[in-house]
Amino acid sequence: MPGRTNLPLILTLVLLLGTMAAALPAAAQTAEGPAADADPVTLGILPFASPKTLFQRYAPLRDWLAQTLDREVRIETARNFEIFLGRTDAGRYDLVLTGSHLARRARTHGDYRPLVAATHRLSARIVTPIDSPIDSVQDLAGQTIAAPPRLSMGTVAVRYLLDLPLADNPPEYIYYSHHETALDALQRGLADAAIMVVDDEAGSARPETRDPDRERLISLRDGQLVRMLMRTPRFPGAVILAREDRLPSTVDLAGQLTALSDTPEGRERLNRMGHRGFARFDTDAIPDIMPLPDPGFVLPDSGEPAATDR
Repeated sequence: MPGRTNLPLILTLVLLLGTMAAALPAAAQTAEGPAADADPVTLGILPFASPKTLFQRYAPLRDWLAQTLDREVRIETARNFEIFLGRTDAGRYDLVLTGSHLARRARTHGDYRPLVAATHRLSARIVTPIDSPIDSVQDLAGQTIAAPPRLSMGTVAVRYLLDLPLADNPPEYIYYSHHETALDALQRGLADAAIMVVDDEAGSARPETRDPDRERLISLRDGQLVRMLMRTPRFPGAVILAREDRLPSTVDLAGQLTALSDTPEGRERLNRMGHRGFARFDTDAIPDIMPLPDPGFVLPDSGEPAATDR
């Protein structure tokens, strides 16, 4: 009939317009967040602490990377150093946060390029109870030393420095999950000495020398005093490397990481990660105080599920 309103057509148009309007905010949210169609970026972190501790400590770095790269970022670690090193060799991770002594290996075996190194420095110490008859490095011959994992920077550095002078009667190393548990073993009388890793930023003005026979006392967290027998050269606390083919070439990730310490917001984020800042580095610039870990230390990937923050 002429002039009759086509109600079905009008209702269809209204519903269509409503659906399009409702879809617009969702499209805007997707554009503002990490790209939904891109694969997540995997940040592999050396298991120098428990997975829970690592995930909590480096959540600010994960969130910053996701914002900077416009990609979802996932943190992954492994049960031990050996498995993590094997997975790094295989190029499993897009980014790795690892020890400075493992940077060359990541570059040569896993095709990673160096980005930044932590600006603060650490060193490893050999300590004994203050009432111990052991008062020099030479007295460690044939004794037991509680140590962090055998591929940790502190343990590798100490072993490298002790292997020659104690070659005739080497000490026995007892490995623990972290230097804190190694110190606990020392306090419980399970070892004659222990390796501890400490922040050595305050010692930056001191010459890089070792004075094994000079007695120095160190206060542990619980207030107990221990005697230091030896101090290693200082080394970067951590380094970050990236796979060449995994990240957009348009993002100067190293430059943006080094710039974090330039702003109050960036410094607050760094503080939550336990770092003072980052600086560009090349693996050739890291003091070569020890050789690459023996390939026999690296375990083949067992295929066990990785610990992730997802």
